[in-house]
Amino acid sequence: NTHVGLYNVQYMITQAGSYTLHIKKPFGVDEERYIRDAPFPFTLTAGPTEPESCTSKGDGLYRSEAGVVTKVTVEARDKFGNLRAIGGDPINAFAIHSEACESDGNGGCVLCTSSDALCAFAGRAVGTNKPLTVYADVEDKGNNDYILTYTITVSGIYSYSLRLNTTHIGGRTITRSPFPLQISPSSLDAGMSTVTGDGARLAQQNRRTEFFLWPRDQFGNSLAGSRERVRISLCSTDIVCPARSGTAFVTMKLYNKATGLFHDVNDKYETIIRQPDPAKGTPINVEVNAEADSSSSVVFSIPDLGDYEVTVNVNGIPIRGTPFNMSVFPADPDPFPYTSTVVRGDDVGVAGRKASGRLTVRNKYGIRTPEASNKNIVVLHYVSNRPGPEPKVVNLGEGYFDIEYQTTTAGLYQFSVAVSDSTGGHTPIPTSPLVIDVLPFIFDAKSSIANVQGLGQVVAGVVVTFTMLSRDTYGNELPEVFVEDDYVATLARSDGTGATLSAVVSQAPGGKGWIASFEDSAGGAP
Repeated sequence: NTHVGLYNVQYMITQAGSYTLHIKKPFGVDEERYIRDAPFPFTLTAGPTEPESCTSKGDGLYRSEAGVVTKVTVEARDKFGNLRAIGGDPINAFAIHSEACESDGNGGCVLCTSSDALCAFAGRAVGTNKPLTVYADVEDKGNNDYILTYTITVSGIYSYSLRLNTTHIGGRTITRSPFPLQISPSSLDAGMSTVTGDGARLAQQNRRTEFFLWPRDQFGNSLAGSRERVRISLCSTDIVCPARSGTAFVTMKLYNKATGLFHDVNDKYETIIRQPDPAKGTPINVEVNAEADSSSSVVFSIPDLGDYEVTVNVNGIPIRGTPFNMSVFPADPDPFPYTSTVVRGDDVGVAGRKASGRLTVRNKYGIRTPEASNKNIVVLHYVSNRPGPEPKVVNLGEGYFDIEYQTTTAGLYQFSVAVSDSTGGHTPIPTSPLVIDVLPFIFDAKSSIANVQGLGQVVAGVVVTFTMLSRDTYGNELPEVFVEDDYVATLARSDGTGATLSAVVSQAPGGKGWIASFEDSAGGAP
């Protein structure tokens, strides 16, 4: 009441919709009448889009299948949860694989740089592999709906981020971005299936030999986690194996190039009694075992020396890479340093994180030696002017060893790996030394430092300047300036009088660290 005949009326409504505003004034003792033109109908529309109030829906938020076009819907809402009536919001969506990397086109991975916003978003250190990322197409329906469409061909676990500009959607709802997204493999494609392992090319006479058969989908994904459970069974030579749901039948042929004879391949546990065939080589009994990673181990032994051509079919279809060549050598259990190998688990290491290299001990024919033990291996490490990680050698069996190490100090490390030789000594293997570049971990403000020595007393009228160095959690200096460092420095009088002055922060020469300078509003000294 302004007391001059004017009344100010204020109200706030949080739910959008159609309303009627009733305004009445007293008339007489017990009566009220509408003022002129009242009541007033009006429509209340939603306010600006608030990303944390937006909602999303669809199974594609959490699961899909390789190669399947998948859609999810984002509903734009204001901060009170009202659906927006118009579109135009900069919605974006992308899925980041937890393990796979972005290909460089040459069989390797693209590496993260300090200027790569995606690597920074994913928490990947400079020099590590850039994660595989799939971006969704966004269709603005012009109202409150946005249709996000993606097609992912690499199976695995992803983090699916839905954002408005750079803010995640749904922070105040039950559907909060980012979402754990599981992409399952597609159905079996026999022609894309593969074999791996030394036993696919090398074997020892009358010794256990093994390779692994990987059933895959049309995109080359192993069927681990597939909705289609496939059991691999061996179909013996000359046996007709009828199609069976959930079962893939494998047939094998071995041809000895020297003798010109084919060898029958039979199920080790079959009960059929076969008569020797002089026109064929010695029959080979095979055992197929399902492994936890969706592969199947194919185990056998070959009695005859020589070079063989091996053909593998799945459901009558040749797998990728078949036929392949296999050489059978005399049995030799002695390790041989010149054929043993060691490979890094990662291209680089990261401070504070465990890393490892895989050592494979082989004999003079290049075949793994299951008899090898830790006494056959010596690992030494050399570090310049810094404490080095003590390597740990773990015997995994079957000729495999893991060399594990972990350090919180960034820098170059060198590991010399030696294997016992015929003289009883140890000789470095061809791929030794193993050189590891351990990179700093991610930026940590609490570990970073400001060089403020000498600032206890300064002269009025002189520009005050000091430097700040970015470090990781373990105190390692970061090699480059990171955009997320975002330093802020302020200067204020201790008695609380006067204005607070903010520093001008600029990148230091050479790209390492920052320089902060306090200047007044005219660009001079405070």
